[in-house]
Amino acid sequence: PTWIGGTASNLSALRGKVVVLDFWATWCSPCRAVMPSLDHMRQGRESRGLLVLGVTRFYDRGYLPADESELRTGGASVKGMDEKAFLEHVTAFKKNSGIGYPFVIGDGDDFKSYRISGIPTVVVVDRAGTVQLIGVGGAAEPMVRAAVDRLLAPSSETSESQGG
Repeated sequence: PTWIGGTASNLSALRGKVVVLDFWATWCSPCRAVMPSLDHMRQGRESRGLLVLGVTRFYDRGYLPADESELRTGGASVKGMDEKAFLEHVTAFKKNSGIGYPFVIGDGDDFKSYRISGIPTVVVVDRAGTVQLIGVGGAAEPMVRAAVDRLLAPSSETSESQGG
């Protein structure tokens, strides 16, 4: 996959970190609504081993905010994109939205492998690479935050390395 704002890596190379995968699309208003809280969570926990990745795939339509104030509403609808235009669109979306975590452009198989049936869906993966939570919809954010904090807690590192 293509990474925007980060160094491309496969998930197995991220073992040792708690990883939050945010499956989203620029046209999805509920997806855009959860992004600022995920970014805020990332900022306070990155030094403790948290990595947040926004995972999207090609869509021929999208939404482009002019700046952070238009993240939820007021931006421009974009239609009829090919894959090259989509990459440019997601790059512009990242710049304009002010979201600090990397965006990953995958494909439908990436969505299928995590059984993503709707977006937004947020997946929390522990330091050992095991999925600990799948939260669907914007209301999942408190559960995601609780799972991340539990997995980043010092006692969690010890129990995970011992298989617990």
